[in-house]
Amino acid sequence: MAFFFQKHALEVITEQTVDQIMPQFILDRELSAVGGDSGEESMASRLNPFKRKTDLPVVYWSGILDTDTTTRELTYQVPDYFNGTLKVMAVAVSADSVGSQETSAEIRGDFIINPNVPTFVAPGDEFEISSSIANNIKGSGEHAKVSVELNTSQELELLDSPTQTLEIAEGKEQTVHFKLKAKSVLGSASLDFKASSADKSGSMNATLSVRPATPLMTYINSGKSQDPQKTLDVMQTLYPEYRNVNATLSTSPMILVFGLQRYLNNYPYGCTEQLTSKVMPLLAMNGQTGFASETKEITQKINTTVQMLSQRQMSNGGFSYWPGLGDNQGNDFASVYAMHFLTEAKSQGFDIPNDLFFNGINYLKQLASQNVADLDAARIQAYAIYMLTRNEIITTNYITNLQLYLEQNYTKQWKNDITSVYIAGSYQLLQSHDEANKLIGQYKPQTDLSSDTDFYDRNIADAQYLYIVAKHFPNLLPQVSDSVLMRLIQAINDNEINTILSGYTSLALGAYPSNTTIDTASTLSMTKIMTNNQQVPVPVENANYQKTALNTETKQIRFDNPKKEAFFYQLMQSGFNTTIAKEPIKQGIELFREYRDTSGKVITSTTLGSEIEVHIQIRALNNDYLTNIAIEDLLPGGFEVVNDSVKNTNMDYFDIREDRVNFFGSIDANAKEIVYKIKAVNIGKYTVPPAYAEAMYDPNTVARGVASVITVIETK
Repeated sequence: MAFFFQKHALEVITEQTVDQIMPQFILDRELSAVGGDSGEESMASRLNPFKRKTDLPVVYWSGILDTDTTTRELTYQVPDYFNGTLKVMAVAVSADSVGSQETSAEIRGDFIINPNVPTFVAPGDEFEISSSIANNIKGSGEHAKVSVELNTSQELELLDSPTQTLEIAEGKEQTVHFKLKAKSVLGSASLDFKASSADKSGSMNATLSVRPATPLMTYINSGKSQDPQKTLDVMQTLYPEYRNVNATLSTSPMILVFGLQRYLNNYPYGCTEQLTSKVMPLLAMNGQTGFASETKEITQKINTTVQMLSQRQMSNGGFSYWPGLGDNQGNDFASVYAMHFLTEAKSQGFDIPNDLFFNGINYLKQLASQNVADLDAARIQAYAIYMLTRNEIITTNYITNLQLYLEQNYTKQWKNDITSVYIAGSYQLLQSHDEANKLIGQYKPQTDLSSDTDFYDRNIADAQYLYIVAKHFPNLLPQVSDSVLMRLIQAINDNEINTILSGYTSLALGAYPSNTTIDTASTLSMTKIMTNNQQVPVPVENANYQKTALNTETKQIRFDNPKKEAFFYQLMQSGFNTTIAKEPIKQGIELFREYRDTSGKVITSTTLGSEIEVHIQIRALNNDYLTNIAIEDLLPGGFEVVNDSVKNTNMDYFDIREDRVNFFGSIDANAKEIVYKIKAVNIGKYTVPPAYAEAMYDPNTVARGVASVITVIETK
């Protein structure tokens, strides 16, 4: 017994196995953080979508094999990029025994090629890469001639000879250098190195990302018309890579959800509200006519969001605003909004973990029973009460207490606030129809609000009102739908769109009664007008939900309406602009960035291997105090972030990515300075992308710097 209960020394064992046995868990965890995976998910989190390929771990699992006295052989092809010790382990189990054995093998090719390439570059960058070449050929002698050849993919141009000859003694290594230029072809660029001597050779592949010096942008042009024709121009300045341009047409406003979904998919940041908003259009699409092809994506992304919320739920049942910040960084609105999503998802049959959901319900009960201090808090409390009522909880006492506070403190104001609409919705669910109809009848959509917040403005109130009317007062929809919906469409076209507005608008459209929005005799059609002026009719597969992709040869899209019926149209364009802004933008925010050396001197060049300081200064104009500001600082090629230099001293949260650093926080009229370090890792002349800042819930409050150039030279 003493053996089994002996004392052990303190120790820490770190293992990484969950990503091997549960890879989907790791994928979901990354998506639920501010980051994401490649492709569209990368763009959605402001990652670099032109992601370079990286070498996979060298590992082989044979699976379970039956054995006996007969010798068996397993074959594993070791990748070219691996040189080192390979450990082989075997475990055997029988009915009455268990055993294990291990051995190792030294894996070494004739040449060891170790490239040093930048992680990313921008079109037009000129840079130098290097690779060490080690000669392991036995008997090659002191003066072995080794030919080194480099071949690149279409994204790169070699500026000198692709082949160089080195003299490398046996057991020694030399370094070879190549100069390259990034072309205007975006993507993961491949560099193939080959070293050869006589009949011996070795090869190695390296990759880097050619990504633009501009951020991903999304443009939406929507509307309703009865004109016989409506023609819209298609942007001609987007890179073809990750360009996504679509036109949709229908007698139903549900087609507007396509553009809202794309906008949200492309939205770059990842607080709890924003990640929740991303799936609101999917809830609206689920089960709707014309969206059957989206079913797989809907299910996958909703399940991923449910898992994200499970990870961000705090001990009180609410949700942290940013990942990993604990119980002190909750947000009442975002938490109620998350419970709104979970409630809608559950009602549509999606599997919601019981502990997640009921902890959230308990949070809503706590919020509903609190004494509120102002109208903003009352508005969120009314929202919480509505969500409790949606979940079949009797909320009469909560409503009575809230209405008493509102009558005593905001006698006239509250009935024209969205607070009254949520209370009306709760009354309707409680079968108190007289009270419900009285409140919903008194509410009038506001043209101006006395106080806006990040989570509440005129447009958001319109979307919430339309949702409650469509969901609980469908008899009023014909009276309010057209005017309110057109206001929302105009707001989107005027770049007043944000994630909350997109989420609520999607829910409102999804709540429309399905039998009120479709004209089965529609004669609508679309025609593409090409750059050579050729007109190409778009085949009509579903007259009520028409959608077509527009390639780079399309300069206009025309919506044809021979019957002059009312129809909805949308042109959604997203991608990376080929033109880099030459003038700064200062709309409510002023932003300035410069690079300095260790002595504090502003620089435009530095030496290889040196660390330089990035200084970002930001302030609000017009003496405003602005919350939820996002700063995106794209790095120049040939540099990498010094991770431990990035702090959130002046901001609430930061997010380090391969090719950029994002900061989030609040600003006022006093300049805030953010300082961190980057390190020069490759010689070259690199484009410095403009720094960018925006108010996440007010796209018209934005600042952008101008592009510049920085040079990295050889260390003297």
